[in-house]
Amino acid sequence: MRDLEEPRYETQAPATLPLQATVDREGEALGWEDELTSLDTALQVGSLCFCFNLRRAARRVTQLYNEAFRPLDLQATQYSLLMALRAMGPVPMQELAEPVGMDRTTLSRNVGVLCKRGWTRVQPGDDRRVREISLTDSGRDILRRAYPLWRETQVALAARLGTDNGQPLLAELDSIVAAATV
Repeated sequence: MRDLEEPRYETQAPATLPLQATVDREGEALGWEDELTSLDTALQVGSLCFCFNLRRAARRVTQLYNEAFRPLDLQATQYSLLMALRAMGPVPMQELAEPVGMDRTTLSRNVGVLCKRGWTRVQPGDDRRVREISLTDSGRDILRRAYPLWRETQVALAARLGTDNGQPLLAELDSIVAAATV
C-alpha cells in the first residue's frame, strides 16, 4: 500500500475526461469498487468534477459577498433574491423559482426569511391559489444600501479575475446553466 499524501487538487483540469480504466500497480484494470477507493481516482474526481469545482468556487465567491454585506446583516443569497424581485416586480412564487435557479421549496424557505426581515411580502394573487411575492419599502431600502457594497465587491473581483470585467466567465456560466438544465 502506498503512502497517502495530502490531496492536491489540480487548478487546471485536462481538456477531456479520461475514458480508460484505472489500473493497479501491476497494470491490472480495477473493478469499479476498487476504483472508487483509489486515491488517484479521488484526486481525479476532485480536479475534474464540474459539480465539486463549481460549488467550491461558488462558496468562495459567496463568502466574499457575504463579508461585504456583513454591515447590513445581509447574505449574498438574500441580496440576489431581492434584486430578482426588484427586476421582476411582484411575481408569483413559481415564476421566480426558475430565473433564480431554486426549487420552490428552497425558494419558499428563503422568501420566508426575507418576509420576517420585513423586506418582502407574500400575498394571494388574482388566482387565490397563487402566492405573489413583492418587495416592501424596507426591501427597496436595503437594496439601496447594499448596492454600493455589491458594486465595490464586483469591481474588485473582476480586477482579480484579470479578464474583461468577468464577461467571458459570465458567458461560460450561462452556458453551464443551459447545459445542466433538464
